[in-house]
Amino acid sequence: MQSVLFAVLLSVGPIAVLAHGLAGTGSMITGLLMALPTAALLVLARWREFTPDLCDMLFVLFCCGIALSFAANGVIAQKEAVLLALSLAAYPAARLSPRHGAISTGFVVVTAAVVTVGAIVTVVALAGQWNDNHGKPLVFGEYDAAPAQFTISLGFLVLALACTDLNWRRTAWISILSAVPTAIFAASIVRYSFVVIVVALLAAMVAARPTQRKFIAVIMCATIASIAVGAVARSSTTLKFARHAEVALTNNEAAAPAMPAPPAPQASCPAIDRDNSIIIRQQLYKDAFALLPEVGLTGLGLDGFTQRSCLKGFQVHNSVLQVIIEFGWLGGVFLILMLCHTMGKRMFSLARINREARFVLCSLVFTLMLGMAHGRISRDIALFLFLGYAAKLRSSALAIEEQAWIFGDGPIRAIPAGAVGACLNTKAAA
Repeated sequence: MQSVLFAVLLSVGPIAVLAHGLAGTGSMITGLLMALPTAALLVLARWREFTPDLCDMLFVLFCCGIALSFAANGVIAQKEAVLLALSLAAYPAARLSPRHGAISTGFVVVTAAVVTVGAIVTVVALAGQWNDNHGKPLVFGEYDAAPAQFTISLGFLVLALACTDLNWRRTAWISILSAVPTAIFAASIVRYSFVVIVVALLAAMVAARPTQRKFIAVIMCATIASIAVGAVARSSTTLKFARHAEVALTNNEAAAPAMPAPPAPQASCPAIDRDNSIIIRQQLYKDAFALLPEVGLTGLGLDGFTQRSCLKGFQVHNSVLQVIIEFGWLGGVFLILMLCHTMGKRMFSLARINREARFVLCSLVFTLMLGMAHGRISRDIALFLFLGYAAKLRSSALAIEEQAWIFGDGPIRAIPAGAVGACLNTKAAA
């Protein structure tokens, strides 16, 4: 049950797209997809086992920074404020969840189903829009971001499978079955998400036991090959987007189509090509760094950046930068400290001896990197879910080490000497 709830929370975006496109649902369903699994996890929580630690205190301080920002700036974006509250609730939901088993067969089955249906509807869109100038297929005729969202679910699925106990047969099946959706989404001009998947797989390979690294390397190479196949299949569109990247990286303004300048008081904003997502992000980052001296301790308020940017309505697309700008330096510092503490040396040591901890660590790498280019803090439910789950694993580190020793998921040296001695003394007394 717990693993299914985790899968739904991590695939809220793709499931919402499918629900909207196939059943004509609205934003209420998206809210319920976030609220109901979170509430169910809180109902199943092990409240009596909870002992606060540093990560929990940093999370509370982070929430206090947000509260101070709301007090100083008011709550203007009410919908985003509700989504933010639901995303933050994912931290205690995961932090207080049962000790083990969140990532299991149920998680793989639900996530695989989302990826499969997503690949099918994307193929249908691609077939009718293969040579469209927009490049990215409009799934259900309106969602050009849908393939990227399906790719995120694919990333969680591949990471979960890569962190299991692999052998050559299982590795071959994972590589073959993931190749088809990978090629489909790559043909849909999904780019950065695949870069992040490869980096997360590299992190999984580094954190894995030496005997497992060759299998993860094969999955990573198969993923790269599938991406190449999808890109080559739509070579003309791929080259078009490659030229977009060249224009953005070389600042070749002459190659970009002229766009009307925004009206006053934003008349000083440059004209940019709004079909080039790289140039758009460059402008958003320029606006964000220009606003940093003004943010102070409490920031500009939730969604304040969208009103101050040259691109009205566009969020900064970087979760950490958004927190600093909109919630101030207090919120930003506490979030950064929480990330550093959670993903520190202790978590890496746990990942070396426990598959679940390895998946959580790699998923944090995956989610955090996504947040650097696509993040919106009010919708980063996956980030807070994995931060809470990582804090739980750190707090139960001794139990994880004992499990690794007893069930062969790690070396015997993972158990502290005192724990081994106590175990032997108990056995002798019996």
